[in-house]
Amino acid sequence: MRIIYILNARWPTVKAHGLQVASMCDALVELGCDVELIIPSRSAYPEDGYHQTHVPAVRLWSPDWVADDTIGKFLFWLQQLLFACRARLFLIGYPGEVYTRDLITAGVLAALGRPAYVELHTAPSRWSFLHRWMLRTSRGVISITRGLADRVREAGISVDNILVAPDGYDPSLFGRLPSQAVARRQVHLPVDVPIALYAGHLYPWKGVDTLARAAPLFDGIVVFVGGTEADVARMKAMYETISNIMLVGHRPHGEIPTWLRAADVLVIPNTSAESISERYTSPLKLFEYMASGTPIVASDLPSLREVLNDESALLVRPDDPAALARGLTMAVRDIEGSARRIAHAAHDVTDHTWTHRAGAVISFIRS
Repeated sequence: MRIIYILNARWPTVKAHGLQVASMCDALVELGCDVELIIPSRSAYPEDGYHQTHVPAVRLWSPDWVADDTIGKFLFWLQQLLFACRARLFLIGYPGEVYTRDLITAGVLAALGRPAYVELHTAPSRWSFLHRWMLRTSRGVISITRGLADRVREAGISVDNILVAPDGYDPSLFGRLPSQAVARRQVHLPVDVPIALYAGHLYPWKGVDTLARAAPLFDGIVVFVGGTEADVARMKAMYETISNIMLVGHRPHGEIPTWLRAADVLVIPNTSAESISERYTSPLKLFEYMASGTPIVASDLPSLREVLNDESALLVRPDDPAALARGLTMAVRDIEGSARRIAHAAHDVTDHTWTHRAGAVISFIRS
């Protein structure tokens, strides 16, 4: 099977979507697909560069506009339209199944006679006529959560045309992890204090502010690994008076398993205030946390309960620093209970490899 993956984003990138796309492309190739990545000619940001894929990439000309005002939003939409049209020209006489994460790209391709499979990671607050048309003219919809699939069905899409496929992880990164003591020495963390660790970007909807406010209530260090320079600066400015917060900033993805192993407890503090967090997200960190052999404390949200349960993690009330701090403390002190949850998480995550996900996508396309 030939799959043409159209991605309208800067490439390469340190952002999570880059890891997700690269991992899926490589997994599809591993299962025998011929995969080609189609990307715009927009330049990568200076800090970009570690999420790469082994599949060949074709860069198509695209304008490179960046702005936050009204004109900037218009230019953003225009860039999407121009790139999708350029991609359609490229696909003339080019065989294969077309796959994209961008609903606008899928809609333009369908309007120009080349419908695509579209992978959704979020949904608008309401489905407009145009949104519904773009979904209905796609060849199929891949949804990362059941909550998002429910929203897609509200747009009138048949359940037969929807695949629910949560994100995944690479088990080869977790095969031979060091002991906690060795891991701490490798990443230069203190060895004699409890450590709660968050790995990922520092967007507010991910609940990082709740975790920061929980830090003074936790008898240990709260470590944040990840985030852009701007987001790290924001966190430092807001929480500079809290002495037990450590902001590490971005680290190469190959280091992340060691950071996870170094912690006493890993945290997913997502907020309930936004739909993307409550119903739609399938965090890449979640699956890596489960594979790391470290206990997990997470917000009790429908999106996270699609993968976690009370047997595999401590689930706490979202947006509540005190409840989160109690969960962190319990995970550190209840050694026996944490060991049971670690074992359950390790068992449950085996069905969430990138190869397993790619296989589900291939079967969906063939059906």
